[in-house]
Amino acid sequence: MDVVVIEIKRKTDDEKENQYVINQLLDRAVKLAAHCPNIQRIWYYAVIQINESMVNSSAATKMGTTLSLGTVFYQEFPTERPDKTVVPTPMFVVSFDAIVADAECRNHTFLEILRHGMKKVRSRS
Repeated sequence: MDVVVIEIKRKTDDEKENQYVINQLLDRAVKLAAHCPNIQRIWYYAVIQINESMVNSSAATKMGTTLSLGTVFYQEFPTERPDKTVVPTPMFVVSFDAIVADAECRNHTFLEILRHGMKKVRSRS
């Protein structure tokens, strides 16, 4: 089973708090993996305020970026269980503006697909 955890932090430019969320999520992954042996993957999404300092820190720690209309960083971490098996733990660090912009884009695209589909159905009638 896959588990998805979304952590939304308050908006702050405090670099220490923004970096802490990554450590916090990794600690939680260890506890989840140890407690639930049927977990095969833990997906983590941290929604935080991403400023220039956070961008620099993420680049320095080799976090990759993903396709988004905002700022999204990605890195996969291995979470080890007490029995030494590993649970893949992909983590996405997402800016607040990325959540909004990406959702608007997905909603617009879905609406256009629906409109196109409805036009096809009407033209066949």
